[in-house]
Amino acid sequence: MSDIPLWIVLPIAVIGISVVVGRWILVNETTLDRRINSALSWYVGALALYGSAATLHLDGLAPQLFLVGGVLAGANLYGFARTLADGDTAAAPLRQRRYHALAAAVAIAVLVGPPTLFTVVWLGCNLLGMVSGLFVALACVRELRTAGSSTTEKLAYWGLLVVVLYWELTGTVTIWRAMHGSAPQNAGIAWIAAAGVAFAILAGLIAVPLVLAIMALIGWDSSGRACRRLQPLWRDLTDAMPEVVLSQEQASEQESAPRLYRMTVEIQDAALHLRPYMPDLGTDQAIRPETSVADYALRLAYAVQIKARGNAFGYAADPERYAIPPATGDRTSELQNLLEFAREWPKARARAAAFTYVDQPRLHP
Repeated sequence: MSDIPLWIVLPIAVIGISVVVGRWILVNETTLDRRINSALSWYVGALALYGSAATLHLDGLAPQLFLVGGVLAGANLYGFARTLADGDTAAAPLRQRRYHALAAAVAIAVLVGPPTLFTVVWLGCNLLGMVSGLFVALACVRELRTAGSSTTEKLAYWGLLVVVLYWELTGTVTIWRAMHGSAPQNAGIAWIAAAGVAFAILAGLIAVPLVLAIMALIGWDSSGRACRRLQPLWRDLTDAMPEVVLSQEQASEQESAPRLYRMTVEIQDAALHLRPYMPDLGTDQAIRPETSVADYALRLAYAVQIKARGNAFGYAADPERYAIPPATGDRTSELQNLLEFAREWPKARARAAAFTYVDQPRLHP
């Protein structure tokens, strides 16, 4: 096997280990996630085994250990490709156990078998990679033809197609070289460098869900940003109406998406419960803002203050006119309405704090 230069091994090892560890911790929910994680783990492990054996000057054992890891990585890669192509996640676990058993048997044969078996298995791994690449390519083309795919998704699929093209090209060249008497494992420095570049691209694509998971964990995703924008409004309304806050057993969300959903529900519920405390501002042009959203924000800001003092004005003649736009089933539109309302909230709260109603009727039990 060609000696792999340190300037190629170290970056690949650092990238691979970082992505593997992160994905096993944060991106390990679906069958496809686990197949990707397993394949990447075995590939990085193969590099580690090869590097360790080479460091110990076990030149005959190093290529065998690399191929053992490569066989097990190939089994997981093929399982991923098959599941991605046919979408049959129910049959995937049983299928994968068979692939693992076969790969383990081949790996043992590589370690104890004759040298000629090494070449046969190496070529077999290349063929398996080419077949896996075809499955992945078909899935990418199918997704690229889907009308609902976003630009980011399409770029990811195109990047994956580039990696698949490399797999097919290297597999073809390896088989061609073997047919002309060259050892398939001695690819030369040019192909080793190309393999490093292809792996870096693939690791980058595989790391995208990991980056998204980390952003969600620290609140930098879109849901986390929306939560921060709604926080002042949510805090004031739930302080005024604490009974609308879900218990921790019911909420139990640490991720930003379920937390955002809970906050929107609690804001809507609190606003509904505060309606009896809203003053009628319809005839008072001195304190009436220009926009309906700002109008309702000011009314609700007064309601929070009035409720805290134990006063109530009762409903306006047309209470629906002053409601946050009702649920439409379109969560995106509903969220945009609430975010617009949250933008008006600090101004409304300041105006309500600066204005004092006179002759406020008391709320009697």
